[in-house]
Amino acid sequence: MLKKIALIAVMPLMLTACGSNGAGDGAAQGPTGDGVPQVDTGWNTTTADGSLTLQRQLNQLTLSYTMAKSSEGVKGTLVAKAAPCLNGKGEETVETTFTPMTSDDASALSDVRDRIDSAVGRLSARCTFPAEVREDITAGFDGLYFRSAPERAAISGS
Repeated sequence: MLKKIALIAVMPLMLTACGSNGAGDGAAQGPTGDGVPQVDTGWNTTTADGSLTLQRQLNQLTLSYTMAKSSEGVKGTLVAKAAPCLNGKGEETVETTFTPMTSDDASALSDVRDRIDSAVGRLSARCTFPAEVREDITAGFDGLYFRSAPERAAISGS
């Protein structure tokens, strides 16, 4: 009898651990009737071939920051992309390439955040997407930026 009670008590936990594709778990939710994808990938970090990419997609807006070695030194590339851009159609991209600051992390982060705000602002002037998407796309970026310090140091050689 005690075994049955314990199994009944644990069963909901076991089912929850199996996972789901419900909202909020970072899984794609598919497009709405107007062709706008309902997805939040959360921030992802990728390292490959001497580069580091921090990327997130929130509905139709994708934002990525890549730091890579080049023949001229370290290069930063910021890309903001909206797909679809207008009324479920087309896509627009704003890309900025720059030399990342080598000063302290707080100053470098401030520089990258200014560039993000500028790119997303330019993109929102050309495209239609909700204000909350524009505001929420950067949520969590600061923490990820600081957590990626070892990878950024390996690329910049500092």
